Amino acid sequence: ELLKEHHQGPVKATIAHADALDRAQELSALLQEHFDLKELQFTSIGPVIGAHTGGGTLGVFMIPV
Repeated sequence: ELLKEHHQGPVKATIAHADALDRAQELSALLQEHFDLKELQFTSIGPVIGAHTGGGTLGVFMIPV
């Protein structure tokens, strides 16, 4: 809901995950359903952040285009 408040037009998105690619792909399906995605990529959360957040963490970064 917060993302919808800030992004009504086309966007580029990145989904970051901590050893949870399957959950990241599920999240990508939701993003594709609700946003005009011009680009979507996946990345891993590194060990420094991952040590604090734990496995299974997801993050979404969106930039209007």
